[in-house]
Formats: sequence, C-alpha cells, structure tokens
Amino acid sequence: MNFKKKQLALASALVIAALGCNGANAASIKIAVAANFAAPLADIITAYKTAYGATNNITFVSGSSGTLLSAITSGYPTTINPSSYDIFLSADATRPATIVASYPLVDDGAAFNYATGYPVLWSNTAGVNIGTGLPANFNTLYGTVALADTSAAPYGTASYNGVLKVAPFSLTATNVTTASNPYPTLISVYNNIDNTYLAVKNGVNKIGFVAKSQVCQRSATGVESYTGTSHYTYSAISILQAGVKLKRSAANTVAADTTLRNSFVTFLSSPTATAIILRYCYTK
Repeated sequence: MNFKKKQLALASALVIAALGCNGANAASIKIAVAANFAAPLADIITAYKTAYGATNNITFVSGSSGTLLSAITSGYPTTINPSSYDIFLSADATRPATIVASYPLVDDGAAFNYATGYPVLWSNTAGVNIGTGLPANFNTLYGTVALADTSAAPYGTASYNGVLKVAPFSLTATNVTTASNPYPTLISVYNNIDNTYLAVKNGVNKIGFVAKSQVCQRSATGVESYTGTSHYTYSAISILQAGVKLKRSAANTVAADTTLRNSFVTFLSSPTATAIILRYCYTK
C-alpha cells in the first residue's frame, strides 16, 4: 500500500472510530447544578468538549440547591440517586457535606470547593438608587424586595441572614419561603435564585437579592461591569460553593461515564475553567 493509500485508510479508520463514539456509545453524564452557576457551567462544558472531544455528552439540570438535594436523596436507601445525577454542584458547602455524611450509597468521594460567590442587591428599573445598599425604607420607595426561598436557596439564606435579619431591618423569622412568608409587605419570595433574578430583570420587583454571577462580568484585567440600573455588592457576605461526585444505582453504572465524570471534575479546577469562573465574578 502506497503512502497516499495509507493516509486514506487511516483517515477512514479515524472517521469510523469517531462515529463509534457517537449516539448510544458516547460517554454521558448529567450534572445537578445550583441555578447561580448554570451559565458558567454551560461555558465550562463547551470548553471541556473543545479540549477533550465534542462527542462527550454532558448535560445539566439547574435549580435551587435544596430542591436538587431532595431529588438526589429521594427514596434513600431503597432507591439510589433516582435522577442518576453524576455530579452535584451546590450553591453552598452544607448540602454536599450532608451527602458525604449521611448518604454513603450516593456519595462517591470527598466534597470539593469550586467557587465562592456573593449576593448583590440589584435593580433593572430606571430611577432606582441602591448604590449604598438596601434603604431602611425600601418598601416605601420601591415596594417588596425579591428574595430566593431561604429554605432551599443559599443565596436567599445568605442575603436574609446577612442583611434583613440585622439592623436596621432586624427581621426575626427563621425562614422566609414560598410556602410561608411572614413578611408579605416587605419580601417577595421565589423558589430559586434564577426566578428571583428574572423577577427583578423583568420589573416584577424593582429591587432584589441576586447572585453576583448573574449580573456581573469581570475582564481579564480584573475590571468588573454590571448590567441593570443600580446595584450594591455585599462583598462581606461570601458563599462557599462546593460539589460532590455521585454514584448511580448499580444497574445504571457505566464505566465510561464514570471516567468522564472524574475527568470533568478534574477539569473544574483547571486554568481554563478557573478563568471562566472568575469571568462570572466569583472568586476561587
């Protein structure tokens, strides 16, 4: 066989191999991700596929960390990880630690930190000025403040505990939730941080506590720019975000998928992924 024929044969073999990696034979993982990290995760997945192959099937479902934890642990121990998530990226460190401590049949290794986020008081309405933080008479000026459910969404919990439960507001309820809101004239409650952001973005609420990553972009030189009309970043209130690798049930475990999961978790701490995370105004 001459050189050109060898090249053609090799090219054909590579095409056949690539086709064999598609469809049912492609490695596949599903990630449960806190709503605040959905956009960065999408960019990280794209970067991973660029580096390691577009045939890898990586999907994710976003929501509040509490809702995702419930989906992962529902029916335990009779049922193991019924949604077959492979990675859980929470908006806090508490829920991954709970899986490690209390759900050994689901946990597949120690929890890992992947980002630190910050709550932002934000507006997308003309004429609103919250540049120095939440005014003492905010409900008179702007109506209710949007807040994510404190029982399920860590950004709602951090904003409530760090701002609304201290002076001058000094609210006393333990939780403010969609099911039980003791302050309807002060707070509008949404089930996750994404819906909280959308309520403020669309003007349903003039002001609200959102994740910094939803409204901020950081340049390569460290300059931050914000969307909206006015904002205040609560830099003293940081939220350590952690993740954990998950086991599927024995019947759903596939070796190639486990390999892809481990590789992707490693990639989360790579310089490429770190640059994306920092661009969304997290710190590491």
